[in-house]
This record gives sequence, structure tokens and C-alpha cells, in this order.
Amino acid sequence: MHGDSRWTTFTGDSLTVTKNGSYVVRLTDNAGNVSEEYRVEITGMDTTAPTVSCTVNGTLNGTSGWYLDPNVSVKLTFSDMAGTEGGTPSGVQSAAYQWVTDNSKKPVTGMVNLNAAAVAAGEYTISLSDYYGTCYLYYKVTDRKGNVRDGFPSR
Repeated sequence: MHGDSRWTTFTGDSLTVTKNGSYVVRLTDNAGNVSEEYRVEITGMDTTAPTVSCTVNGTLNGTSGWYLDPNVSVKLTFSDMAGTEGGTPSGVQSAAYQWVTDNSKKPVTGMVNLNAAAVAAGEYTISLSDYYGTCYLYYKVTDRKGNVRDGFPSR
């Protein structure tokens, strides 16, 4: 029961909930005996992945759609927000990136892990000056509960 007067029936020795909050439980045995009510407080649930945004800093060629500036950089911004489960988000634990030439698959090695200061700040600017040709940014941000947001930005 959460925030209303409905009882949810479950069998077995556990009950799964999807939101932080206060729950009242009571048990009924096979003979129909009903226990007293017990209040259970659920906190610390975080099932929502961090949010990530990317901003390209450079001169976009309007004709080709490519960034031709040799000093192109991408600002990666990330945070961990409360989701539908409510409560307090766990916070970002780690963030990493890698420049790749193929955006059809996720890299399995070679990720650059951001330092603690960048993770705490929730942003990091990544230079592309050492790379030539077509490159794609892959990012992976993980919160303290293990929820992951990863992928390639749309641009």
C-alpha cells in the first residue's frame, strides 16, 4: 500500500516496490489469520540513469555539415536526477569517453576516465585537436547505484 487505501496481494517472502516511500504491510497465513500492520520506509532507491548532454564548440560548415575548425571541442555535461522512483538521486560516480571512428558499436577498451574533480563538477570539455578525419564521441556515465547512460550524441 502506498499513499492510498488499496492493499496489494503478493505471495512468497518478498514484495517488490518501484518507488521510495512509506509502505504498510500485513501478512495473512493459509488459515486466514491476519497479522498486525507494519510500516516499512523505503529510501535510497535510484533506478534512473544519469542525464547527459553534449555541446559542440566549433565552426560548422553550413554546406557540408562538418566541423572544419581544427580546434573543435565537445562539452560533456552530466548529472543524476531523481526519476519516477522519487527520493534523492545517488549522484554520478564515474564518467568516461572515447573518440572512435565507427559509431555502429560501443568501444570495449580504451575509455578515458574523467578525474574526480570533473565528475564532481558535472562537466568536462574534450578537445578534438589531436584527431583527424571523421570521429564520434562515445560517452559512459554511471551513478552510485550502477545505472548507466551511454552512447553517441546525435551531432
